[in-house]
Amino acid sequence: GEAKSGHDAFGRFTVNVTQLDHPITSGLNDFDVTDELYFRQDGSQPFEPLITGHSKKTDRDEPLAAVYRYGKGRIFQTLLGHSEKTYEAFEACEMLRRAAAWSANRRVQMIEP
Repeated sequence: GEAKSGHDAFGRFTVNVTQLDHPITSGLNDFDVTDELYFRQDGSQPFEPLITGHSKKTDRDEPLAAVYRYGKGRIFQTLLGHSEKTYEAFEACEMLRRAAAWSANRRVQMIEP
């Protein structure tokens, strides 16, 4: 089987916005963060990644945030945020703000950088 999950060394990398038609990421640009890039996450829920990052260890684009449904609930999961440095990026803050509204089934207001 494939190796277990893990992460690249803490450092700077680019986050790629892969879902431009979702209210959480609509209109956001790719952005740089200083964080740990986690890879090979295990789970059974089908989801489309909203953002990805290219891992130096796996040499693959790894999903870093996604949404899915659980019953009537809306789930947003992100693998970013292992240090306050993540939130120096406007896009990381904006994505989290929008995700809170989307998860609560409220209207997502867009703020442009």
